[in-house]
Amino acid sequence: MPRVWTAIVTVWLAGCATATPPTVQEDAPQSADAAIDALSIDATVCATQPCDLQSQCGCPTTQACDLDFSDLMGTACRPQVDTGTEATSCGGTFGSPQKCAKKYICLGGTTDRSCKRYCASNAECMSPRGQCVIQVTANGQPVPDAVTCSSNCDPSTATNPLCPASWTCDLFTATYMSTPHQIADCRLAGAAAQGATCSATVACAAGLSCITQGAVMKCAKICKPPANTGCPGGTTCMSFGTAFSVGGTEYGACL
Repeated sequence: MPRVWTAIVTVWLAGCATATPPTVQEDAPQSADAAIDALSIDATVCATQPCDLQSQCGCPTTQACDLDFSDLMGTACRPQVDTGTEATSCGGTFGSPQKCAKKYICLGGTTDRSCKRYCASNAECMSPRGQCVIQVTANGQPVPDAVTCSSNCDPSTATNPLCPASWTCDLFTATYMSTPHQIADCRLAGAAAQGATCSATVACAAGLSCITQGAVMKCAKICKPPANTGCPGGTTCMSFGTAFSVGGTEYGACL
């Protein structure tokens, strides 16, 4: 079975708002108001007030509608000075320039944040692997109407233009609306090679996934069974005990 990290994505309270854990360590600082120009909200009527994440209405053309980081209970306009999308890492402190484009939010932990696209359905995500199943949470609770796309990256390759530099594509399980979804998404690449021991703190190199084989967790090249394409010598592309498929393609590991 693959050792698949559950994609409980949390808001890192830094100004932009993996699918990988960690949880929010602290509430949004009160200085968040400095990064949100709520007074410049357009009078346009939106599906949600004061602005709408999906349609991006309610904000001036130079601003983007994002979560209201002062309380994470609604929306607010923020400066939109960059155009970062799926392949853009992001972060900083409140008041710093936003790296994510309109309809994108900065998600992740303290060291692995990237821009993710807000969505309402799979049709808004890149095909064939992108799915609208990553629920934004804060303090362990879902943020209303804040769902983002998983990546369309290919986990069987070591190089992925849809992931930020120094990141790689891996296999994850995202639970959305109480239903688990098999997805591909980007994470920081580690240094652990094929066959090396891995864990939550020891990440595998690009193109490899940390899988559980018996009582051992080790890095293995991600492949597409039954073909052995890309598998290191002496290994075979094996299906997982429970088939793992994303976008109509089954993935396995070289063992």
